[in-house]
Amino acid sequence: MKSPNLLLTLFTLLGLATSGCSPTPTSSQTDSVATADSIAQTSADAQTQTESFRSSTDQRVEWKVEEEPLGELIEPVLGRVFTKDSLHVAYVTKRDGNYSVVVDGRQGPQLGSVMEKSIVFSGDGKRIAYVGMREPRYVTEKIGGRTVRQYPAKDAKFCVVVDAEVSVEEYDNLLAPRFSSDGSRVVYAGQQSGKWQVVVDGQPGKAFDEIDSIEFSEDGRRLLYRAKRGDRWLVVVDGEEGPEYYETAFPHFSPDGRRVSYRAKQGSKWMVVVDSAEGPEYDSFQGPTFSPDGKHVAYQGEHDGKWVMVLDGNILSECQGWSLYLFSADSKHLAYYQKKDGKELLIMDGTVFAEHEDMHAFVWSPVDHRLAYAVQRDERWMMEVDRQPWVATISFPGLRQLEFLG
Repeated sequence: MKSPNLLLTLFTLLGLATSGCSPTPTSSQTDSVATADSIAQTSADAQTQTESFRSSTDQRVEWKVEEEPLGELIEPVLGRVFTKDSLHVAYVTKRDGNYSVVVDGRQGPQLGSVMEKSIVFSGDGKRIAYVGMREPRYVTEKIGGRTVRQYPAKDAKFCVVVDAEVSVEEYDNLLAPRFSSDGSRVVYAGQQSGKWQVVVDGQPGKAFDEIDSIEFSEDGRRLLYRAKRGDRWLVVVDGEEGPEYYETAFPHFSPDGRRVSYRAKQGSKWMVVVDSAEGPEYDSFQGPTFSPDGKHVAYQGEHDGKWVMVLDGNILSECQGWSLYLFSADSKHLAYYQKKDGKELLIMDGTVFAEHEDMHAFVWSPVDHRLAYAVQRDERWMMEVDRQPWVATISFPGLRQLEFLG
């Protein structure tokens, strides 16, 4: 039911606290601020307030609390989803036997059911999409009169809601909608009569027996997915079908969105396919991975138990299988591990960079070519940066993770 005296309000707390201070309210009017969540119930005359806080060191800090009315709070609130910046909120409510999604106080279309876990905002918070049913059809399992499980019936039909517009088409099954990173495009996959189609911005694509691994490029301009026709798998990029294989796996765009890579299996062997070009065959793989600038591709391949590091189709050297390998931030270097004669080697661009009995968790500096890594000496873990002890007098038992802060 609607509560006229209740308002869905968004609180934004603005200010700059002095370093080391713990702001403490000094005004009797700050109770709502101290307890406010991103969803709050307050009077309909919500307005911008400015309150003074005193820090634990008696230094005054000015804080500004902005209250933005979003609309009437429609009860009950059955579930809620926030945008990444917490400036927008959606929740599911039920009225007269129907369900709807309320976005920033605006009620969406009424449906027989809403899949709460399917609700997704675009990255900028301006758009929303979710899955629902016009007519709810569920199977309910009970034990001793108590409901223990409820799930959609086999003959249930699903629809997609994008920005309060309900799809005309209904589907037997759905892959939940997702937005491109800039929020300008939306995609989902639906199944009808045993066939799957990808629907991009409302436009259906070709029909396949199975579809998965749907991905936008970082700029949102391109789209790929994995599809199955009969007993063969392929990768579809911007609507164009790639070659058919016994299996494909892990299709991805490069960071700049210009290139595509994936694994493909032909017979009993696997290969890496980059921009439709097939690489050498291996028994198994780790990767592939694009460099940050998208110009290089690296992966680890295994044949008859021997693992090698491959860069742009060329073997650099042997490597430790299923282990970490990383490009430098400028994409000019590649580091990885190799085991030899009972020791662990850290390899850079095919050449030994460091050698110890036990090494772990290396990381590149984000601004230059420095390498930090963990080494074990006398059963204690220590850090080195470019073959030099980071702090010679300090050791860290159990050290397993490293990170450059700048």
